[in-house]
Amino acid sequence: MNALRLGAVVQGLLIWDLTGSVLSLGVIAAVVALPMMIVNVFGGVLADRFEARNILGGSSLVGATLLVTLGVLDLNGIVEPWHVVTIAILSGLVAGADQPSQQAYFPSLVSGAALKSAITIKGSLLASASVVAPTLGDC
Repeated sequence: MNALRLGAVVQGLLIWDLTGSVLSLGVIAAVVALPMMIVNVFGGVLADRFEARNILGGSSLVGATLLVTLGVLDLNGIVEPWHVVTIAILSGLVAGADQPSQQAYFPSLVSGAALKSAITIKGSLLASASVVAPTLGDC
């Protein structure tokens, strides 16, 4: 999931380089957020019906494949704005399935006595990743 956060920063920087348009930055943010919100509603059902670990593995694989595809397109100099938008939409779908699965799987990783502390640490790590990922992406 943290790769998808950094991927969102990369997609924003790439669309800015391609178009130089502030509107395109908003479009990228919207096309990631809307599918994520829609799929997130059904992601909980997926996490309940299927093994959360398998969903996490699949979403990580698909997310990494999307970001590598975008990187290859950029390195070859053939990336177009529609590539970035399409991959952003797909990334939003993947993130929407990933988040509920993480929440369903997380308690099985930590003992009941340490669960409260683990949730606090996880929350602080996610919050710091939201600050650090854009900072590193801008370097």
